[in-house]
Amino acid sequence: MPSRETFAYRRALKLRAQKAVDDNDSTIDSVFARAQDDFLTFCTIMDKAPAHHMLEWHKHLITGVSNRYLLDIAGPNLDILAPRGSAKSTVLNMFTAWTIGRHTSKGMPLQIIYCSYNIATAIPKSRIIKQIIDSTSFKKIFPKVKLKSGMQSDIGWSIDFDYAGIDRVGDEEFTLRAAGLRGSITSKRAHLVIVDDPIKSSADIKNPAVRDEMNNNWSSVIAPIVFEGGRSICLGTRFHPLDIHKTMFSPTKGWKQVSQEALTYDSEGDAVSYWPEQWSVEYLQQQKELDPVAFAFQYQQQPVMTSDLVLSPDLIVKGEVETEFDSLAVGIDLSASKNETSDYTAFVLGGRLKDKFYIIDAHQVRSIGNLEKIDLLCDMLVEWGILELQGDQYFPTYSTVTLVVEAVAYQASLAADLRRVLLNERGLGNLHIHEVKGFRGDKVARFRGTLGLLENKKVIFNKYRKFDALTDQLINVGATSHDDLLDAYTWLMTFLQRRGNFSVEY
Repeated sequence: MPSRETFAYRRALKLRAQKAVDDNDSTIDSVFARAQDDFLTFCTIMDKAPAHHMLEWHKHLITGVSNRYLLDIAGPNLDILAPRGSAKSTVLNMFTAWTIGRHTSKGMPLQIIYCSYNIATAIPKSRIIKQIIDSTSFKKIFPKVKLKSGMQSDIGWSIDFDYAGIDRVGDEEFTLRAAGLRGSITSKRAHLVIVDDPIKSSADIKNPAVRDEMNNNWSSVIAPIVFEGGRSICLGTRFHPLDIHKTMFSPTKGWKQVSQEALTYDSEGDAVSYWPEQWSVEYLQQQKELDPVAFAFQYQQQPVMTSDLVLSPDLIVKGEVETEFDSLAVGIDLSASKNETSDYTAFVLGGRLKDKFYIIDAHQVRSIGNLEKIDLLCDMLVEWGILELQGDQYFPTYSTVTLVVEAVAYQASLAADLRRVLLNERGLGNLHIHEVKGFRGDKVARFRGTLGLLENKKVIFNKYRKFDALTDQLINVGATSHDDLLDAYTWLMTFLQRRGNFSVEY
């Protein structure tokens, strides 16, 4: 069987036959020399000619802009969203190897963090890039580049800077480090961060804890290690409305986001495959029929509503909060344990003014006794001027508020303690207790009774308060580990929607 080098020569000859070349390009070596500055030629020699949809990626990967660290690839952070099975990793492996070769040949040492879902999925990709650089064809294109002896671990490796004639005295020698968005992250500084398919599966990314871990690792560990002028590039697929492509790699965070759909439609309305040589229209349509929701996410990059996601994140409206209301209330959901895995006691403060509803503040706490919960409630009301605190005593104001609490099982004890402590002992006459009976039905059905207000943009969340836990529970009804704030919000909104008593005007 012919060797890899033989195949590379054959591809080079074929490339020369297909493309017009200058009169000076009289040898095969000129094709290898051209590959130093032409990524398409490089891919053709090393593997095969890129597919049409890959050429669209090339336009965004190679910007033609340079700075002190990056050669022709500088620019804004880039998030390319492409269908499953579109050879994303293959292109990123080639791009990374070509970029290392170019920078080394120009005397520009490049430090790269190569990220994936976790370190276990990043290591094989690091190994492939290393194998490309160590191949005979690569060495013909970039003769100054070779791997450094003794620094060839799959987790981290380096090219030989002495062999390339690059002075690195006093600087740490590494070219590529593998890392995962989940788990421990290397803290080495980098000029370029490559993120290759950061999401493992739709089932995994449904877990809010997994999403939070990925977001925190990116924002607090990976993003700060990039040099000023460096760049982050991600090639991935959507799996969830609140995945990292929405929360971190988005235009609102300064990223350039490019989406590619597997199925498009021509002027006649006929379906067209993004890669007809690999995936036919018939196959893609079959995939769409099997699971329309998964197809919309993973092939079309279109987040859609699902059975466990009844609220779009776009319906969470933040804005200024009014200072006077027609009605003011606190929705309360009680927990009975201080155990770490138990429910929280949640308070959601909100008000109604005409046909608008305002979510002013929200708190949650784990405690066993009701007195600690009542004190937290009072502190929140003091902060918003509903109560006054003088010394260690609370005093009422002219602002009245209704405390909405469920009168079922152990929650009935809180209603009794609220009356005893707040009304009898502390004399807070501006606080009213409203007990509600348990709802017959699941939480999703209960919440849907208030969903119309959100869909009509009638609910305004205080933009000066963080409601991350509440909004997560609203968006992922039934899929979060806790739903206490959701319950408190539901009691609040149900009460605020009540019409007042009829009055007669004379």
